[in-house]
Amino acid sequence: MKRMILCPLAAVGLVIMTVSPLHAQKLVENLGRGIVAVPAGENQVHVGWRLLGTDPPAVGFNLYRATGAGQPLKLNSEPLTLTTDFLDAAADLTQDNTYFVRPVLEGVELQASAPFTLPANPPAGQYLSIPVQRPPSGSDPLRGTWTYSANDGAWATSTETGSWKSS
Repeated sequence: MKRMILCPLAAVGLVIMTVSPLHAQKLVENLGRGIVAVPAGENQVHVGWRLLGTDPPAVGFNLYRATGAGQPLKLNSEPLTLTTDFLDAAADLTQDNTYFVRPVLEGVELQASAPFTLPANPPAGQYLSIPVQRPPSGSDPLRGTWTYSANDGAWATSTETGSWKSS
C-alpha cells in the first residue's frame, strides 16, 4: 500500500521539477534616444538623451556636433558612462548646431541616434517651446459640454458637471 502512495507523489514531484518557470515578457515602448539641446548661456548648450531600458549596463555614449554645414565633431574624449547629458561649452550659436549620440559597447560605436538641430540664434531660456495643438471643444448628452486647456503637461477638461484631468 505504501508503494502505491509513493509512486503518484514521486511522479508529481518529477513533473514539478521538470516544468520550467514561466517568465513574463517585459512590454516596452519603442523609443529613440530623444536627444534634445537647449541654450544654457553664452556659447553653451545643454544636451540630453535617453538611456533605454534595453541598454546593457556597460553602455557608454559618444556625442557629436555638426555646426552649420560642417562635419560632425566628437565632443567627448572618452565614452560618457555616468550620465546621459553633456554641457557643450564651445558651441557657435550664430549657426545651426546638430547633435547626435552613438552608443558605445566594448569600444565599438553603434548606430547613431536621430539628430536634433538647435537653430541659429536661439532665444534665451533653458527650455524648448512646444506649440500646443488644442483639441476642439465639444458636447454630448452624457458629459455635457467641455473645453480643453493645457495644464502641467496634461490636458485638463472642464465640463458643466465638474472637471477631470487626464495625463
